[in-house]
Amino acid sequence: MKDENLYSELGLALARGDVGLWVGPDGVPLAGVSIQVLAAQEWLGVWAESRQAEFAQALESSWREHSLARMVIEVPDLVEDALGEHFKFSDFCPFFYLNGKGAGADRLSPVRREDSKREKVKYLENLGASVLLICGYQEPARLALLLDREIGEYGARLRLIVLTGCPEQTLEQLKSGLSARQAELAAKIFATDAALDGLLTEIEDKKRALPAEPTVKKGVRTD
Repeated sequence: MKDENLYSELGLALARGDVGLWVGPDGVPLAGVSIQVLAAQEWLGVWAESRQAEFAQALESSWREHSLARMVIEVPDLVEDALGEHFKFSDFCPFFYLNGKGAGADRLSPVRREDSKREKVKYLENLGASVLLICGYQEPARLALLLDREIGEYGARLRLIVLTGCPEQTLEQLKSGLSARQAELAAKIFATDAALDGLLTEIEDKKRALPAEPTVKKGVRTD
């Protein structure tokens, strides 16, 4: 898929609120315009390996400011403590901290943390035929493990998986390194060199550049 087609597909999915976000261990940019661009999106849900809390706070603030119907709910530990087992993505945007929240000591034991992480990752299945954006990985080896395990296991129904900040050569290496059972998954994975904030900004710029739709009144067209 060419970048232009990829950006178009992502733009439509973002406009529908049909995109989930996976944040790797390196987190997201937290400065100025970058965090504003990320917080302005209506994510289906966020899965964060990073423990940084600033993104979730910015997301909550932005959504309140724009009076969005859905709420951002932070889930640092057990899902049932924050959401209950049968929540709907149509009502809430869960912000799943996969490794706990903040710089302090983990409130869960290592065993409980692994149980909690697995439970949160399973909710990828509930996204159905949606789009998943993945960012926050500087080490291809860690990204390869994610694709082959968590995404491969629970993201099989996803329509499109987009890796940000990922060169084409790295993408091909990642695809070729997937296990044989993930052949169908490989066909859904695409990548862009752009970082997440740059990608979202470019999509927004392309949207603004589109000509305004004509206004039609009583059979008279005015452009």
